[in-house]
Amino acid sequence: MKISIITVCYNAEDTIKDTLESVLKQTYKNYEYLIIDGKSTDNTLKIIKEYESQFLGKMKIISEKDKGLYDAMNKGVKNATGDIIGLINSDDVLSHDRVFEKVVKNIKGVDGVYSNLLMLDEHLEKPYRLFKTKTVSKKWGFAMPHPTLYLKKEVYEKCGDYNTNYKITADFDFMLRIIKGNFKFKYVDDYFVYMRSGGKSTNGLKGYYENFKESYRCLKENHVFLPFLTNVKRTISNVFIQKIESKNKNELEIALKHNKKPMLVQINTVCNGSTGKIMGDIQRKAILDGYKTLSIYGRRKGYKDLNCIKVGGFFSFWFHVFLTTLFDKHGSGSYFKTKKIVNILRKENPDIIHLHNIHGYYLNYKVLFEYLKKEYTGKIYWTFHDCYPFTGHCPHFEDVGCSKWKTQCKHCPNKKRYPTSLFIDSSKSNYRKKKEMFTGLKNLTIITPSDWLHDLVKQSFLKEYPVVTIHNTINKQIFKPTRDKSVLKKYGIPMNKKIILGVASVWNNRKGLQDFITLSHLLDSNFQIVLVGLTKMQIKKLPKNIIGIARTEDQVELAKFYSSASYFVNPTYEDNYPTVNLEAIACGTKVIAYDTGGCKEQINKNNGIIVPRGDIQKIATYLQK
Repeated sequence: MKISIITVCYNAEDTIKDTLESVLKQTYKNYEYLIIDGKSTDNTLKIIKEYESQFLGKMKIISEKDKGLYDAMNKGVKNATGDIIGLINSDDVLSHDRVFEKVVKNIKGVDGVYSNLLMLDEHLEKPYRLFKTKTVSKKWGFAMPHPTLYLKKEVYEKCGDYNTNYKITADFDFMLRIIKGNFKFKYVDDYFVYMRSGGKSTNGLKGYYENFKESYRCLKENHVFLPFLTNVKRTISNVFIQKIESKNKNELEIALKHNKKPMLVQINTVCNGSTGKIMGDIQRKAILDGYKTLSIYGRRKGYKDLNCIKVGGFFSFWFHVFLTTLFDKHGSGSYFKTKKIVNILRKENPDIIHLHNIHGYYLNYKVLFEYLKKEYTGKIYWTFHDCYPFTGHCPHFEDVGCSKWKTQCKHCPNKKRYPTSLFIDSSKSNYRKKKEMFTGLKNLTIITPSDWLHDLVKQSFLKEYPVVTIHNTINKQIFKPTRDKSVLKKYGIPMNKKIILGVASVWNNRKGLQDFITLSHLLDSNFQIVLVGLTKMQIKKLPKNIIGIARTEDQVELAKFYSSASYFVNPTYEDNYPTVNLEAIACGTKVIAYDTGGCKEQINKNNGIIVPRGDIQKIATYLQK
């Protein structure tokens, strides 16, 4: 059976996401989703359209002025093509992912089904009221909770529209009419809907007064026995329902716990760059899977569309830099900022904590891991984006051929590289401290984006943990072959030359900046090198035959760069599983990369070549052959 689910909305930008996501996660997929928007003037329609593609053609949007809530409901019912019709308000949510499944299962042999209704606070966290109506009554006007009601389409066809002469109780009038009809209803002891408090008919004493007047009229016009006394009883019950239902507090808490969204908290240095993109993609996928989510980050800007908290600060950052630069004590600063992170974790008590980069001058790993060891009982996942967790100093050691990390770091050859220490070498004590803090967790799984890093972890002091390789992914709806040369015109890039593209979130010699400068002297005038992600100072210092472009977070524009290039070159000396390679390949551009980290797991003879690290001459020869 096909379900038509209807959401009426107007200027609902603060709540519509929750509603959309609750529909999107339903396990029963034979449905259509009708959005009846009253020509919203805020971002409601924009948010809806952002979600539209995820419904795979199931969503139909009507945005036009209407005569109010019930006129819009009638519009939705008239456009519905399903066998069953239900409504979900734009500030309410379906309480779990099996609501449609339960509706279809229980509606067989009856004309409609309904459940209990749980009213929560504005954050959908604290129970406010519980409505339970196991039986309905023609004589006394006892009706089911309208937000939980699902009816077969023929009920609407026989009983007619919502009466738009009522401003706030047309739904009550409609339910009285269907109760008087010869229809069969089934009560399902579940919670189909979580309703936010504060609707027109539930908001304050004025709301109760207006509701009383219209409800009395509904009862009288539908010939309910003793309409005035019945209405007084209903109103008193509504006004004092919190006290009346306080005995059901345990039941409310059990219901919430049963239907509570699992929570995921992620921690990373930043929300942008490759690791920030990965964290954001995980968070968006988790939301679609029904999780409540939060990302905690240390520096730069946060996500515009996701729940995130910045913990880093100016003084904390620079004091951490001071400790690192003078004493090689990276990861030992930011004490109070990490205490803030721990307090957030205690408050949220997430089911899953997902760690990403814990370096970057924002986090004290001793404070965090003491909490994880002594207090936290949920699952921990830690994605290694580099080798920092099992070395005494550096995130990468491949280019210097160091293997001290296997037994005991000391006399670090990378001491003056990030995280830079100009004076003291504390790699030996750092190594011992990390080994002490990072081992002994019973609930930790390590995730590596490449088999290369997986093998390194299994040779380190962290080999006791389960290690899973999950390759980084990209958004292929964005990164795809794009026939749009406007980006070349925008940045003054000649269209009559072969474009050699390089992209990095941070450029330095370890990312191949000097190698690109060398390459520019080896290529003839038929080639144009374009580097994206440079600072203003770096752009000023470039030779004239390289076009430098500042860092961009515009992924659509980045896809145009990839698609316009003849080759994407990635001469990085240190990396794990570069997403820039994946993005270029997805855009149909061949990749030339050094044999670094997991690059050879990405590149084959069909999409590019791998060359030995530092062999810039081989890259030049390949390009000009």
